[in-house]
Amino acid sequence: MPRRMFFMSVQFLTVASKFMRIFNLVCLMLLIAHWNGCLQWLVPMLQDFPPDSWAALEELQVRSC
Repeated sequence: MPRRMFFMSVQFLTVASKFMRIFNLVCLMLLIAHWNGCLQWLVPMLQDFPPDSWAALEELQVRSC
């Protein structure tokens, strides 16, 4: 009986570690996508939102009063 429980716990740990690797990969992909979006916003912002930039075309730049 203890041997069976040992193998069941090893199997659970194997499945849990695979799940954690997939979860970490998804989180890393989301982080990289977020950084990509931040960089794509930063470039037009540093150029004071030129009229032909995507942020100016979509009227997303911050307007001051």
